[in-house]
Amino acid sequence: MLPQKYRLSKTEFKKVLQTGKSIHNDYFVLLYRSDTILSTPKVGFVVSLKVGKKATQRNRAKRLLREAARSKLPKLKQNIQIVLIAKKKLLELDIKQIQVSLNQAFDRTQILKPAED
Repeated sequence: MLPQKYRLSKTEFKKVLQTGKSIHNDYFVLLYRSDTILSTPKVGFVVSLKVGKKATQRNRAKRLLREAARSKLPKLKQNIQIVLIAKKKLLELDIKQIQVSLNQAFDRTQILKPAED
């Protein structure tokens, strides 16, 4: 479970879904938007019945996405809000592959902090 300060509230979630920019790959859709008020990055997750009919499958997909995102939280820009929407193929991957895929998505969106030398 992510700490509360990193989770999107209901209204923030709706704003990201309505006004966020998106990129996608075979495993998930990443929606993101900047908010000048935020002091920490915030993340939300969506896993629909299309991903898996059983709750255990959907919960596993959420856990995998949550863990992959949690490892990247310190490297994200402070004012960013993110929603990750799982796709069916996500369940075919292990955590390492999801982290690589998420890292590539973050690089494409340029929402990671610049590397410090």
